Amino acid sequence: MRMLLALRDEKTGTFLAPVTAATPGDAERWYSEVLTQPGTLVSKHPRDFPLFEIGQFDEVQGLVIPLDGPPRLLVTAGQLGLVPVATAVPV
Repeated sequence: MRMLLALRDEKTGTFLAPVTAATPGDAERWYSEVLTQPGTLVSKHPRDFPLFEIGQFDEVQGLVIPLDGPPRLLVTAGQLGLVPVATAVPV
C-alpha cells in the first residue's frame, strides 16, 4: 500500500495530479525535490503549494482508497525550511 499525495495550489484552490510515496519520509524527499527544481511554478512560489495526503494506492490490486475524511496536510515548504527568507533592500 502506498500513500496517495497531491500538492494543493492555494491560489487556485485546486489539487495537482496525484503521486504516490512509500512512506512519509519518501513523500517529504519527493516534495523537497519538487520545491527545489529551478524554474518551476512550485519552486518560484513554494508557499502556495503544501503537500497533502489524499488517500492510499493499493499497487497490487490497482485500487485507489480515499481517506475517510478531508485531505490531510503532510508538510509545507516552510516546515522544511525551503521558503526563501525576505531580505531588506537598502533605500
